[in-house]
Amino acid sequence: MKARAAALCAILLWLLWVVNKGAYKGYFSGDELDLFAWMRYTTADTFFWGFFTPHFYATNFRPLGHLLFWGLYETVGLNYPWFLATVQLLHVVNLALLWRLLPGSWPARVCGLGLFAFHIACFDDYWKSMTLFDVLCTTFCLAALIAYTRRRPWWSLLLFWCAYKSKELAIGLPVILLAYEYWLGEKRYRQLVPFFAISFIFGIQAVLQQGGQQSAYGLRLTPALLAQAVDFYASQILILPHLGFVLLLIPLFTKDRRIWWGFATFLIFLTPMFLVPNRLLSSYLYLPLAGLAYAYAAFADRINWRYAATALLLWLPLNYALLPPLRSTLIAEANETKTYLASVYGLAKRQPELRTFLIDGQPTHL
Repeated sequence: MKARAAALCAILLWLLWVVNKGAYKGYFSGDELDLFAWMRYTTADTFFWGFFTPHFYATNFRPLGHLLFWGLYETVGLNYPWFLATVQLLHVVNLALLWRLLPGSWPARVCGLGLFAFHIACFDDYWKSMTLFDVLCTTFCLAALIAYTRRRPWWSLLLFWCAYKSKELAIGLPVILLAYEYWLGEKRYRQLVPFFAISFIFGIQAVLQQGGQQSAYGLRLTPALLAQAVDFYASQILILPHLGFVLLLIPLFTKDRRIWWGFATFLIFLTPMFLVPNRLLSSYLYLPLAGLAYAYAAFADRINWRYAATALLLWLPLNYALLPPLRSTLIAEANETKTYLASVYGLAKRQPELRTFLIDGQPTHL
């Protein structure tokens, strides 16, 4: 069986390459170019203190994620394929970690892995290097969950800290661990105290600094904004508009606590995104999708896994059918950005004495 599982995983990796190799025709986004400008004035101690300080950064400074970006920038410069390769390699690492976390037989786990590996809503997470923060945060979250379920709570706590210092999406992890103890664990609630303490420290700072702000990352909660955010992600997770609300019926039709925990993990990781109505992005589903993959693997293990595999094989082509327009748009934007930057860089190189500029037109996506 190990040979069969290894063969299926090898096929999975090959499919990942076939589907996503076109991403190397892309290029940096405006956010990344801003980041590189900032990095010119950054030193290593910035990341050191940022990592060890229990401080919430309203500027969205994520020490571990930015450290990886800074290290790549210092090593390979603006060589885009290296940045993208790092993101895709982390995605493969996440698949390996998820494989260890998923429940059930190996065919059931392959079903869960297939759901996580190719979801079209996470297109940006496979095709853009700026999503490195989300993918790296997921790496540490999955490692923290594995460590905790293997009865290594202190290692899990350290990994939770690393996850948060990669991106704030990890803040809900203590609640997920609480749900694990309640449904699948041994009710060892006391060891969760430091997890909740860390989450509370960062959470209260976020509310005080970003609460009610109109900025891109401002935290706002009104019935209308909440309904808009929930409907957006419900329309992305199962591809068709509003179809994601069907998932809310899952707990009513099963008593399998593994399915409950996987679905709860999906919802808890997604909940912080409901508070950021100005940043509705399908790429934020990458981390929550790991929880849904867990629930699907448990579902496949509970019923005949062949039914789950058949449903997955019917669903994956629908994802692939939505890929070409996204791919074409990304490549077109990349070519436009490259042309624009080449002209700007050429001007700066030819006339270094220029200090005043009038910008008349630029790519619309920058």
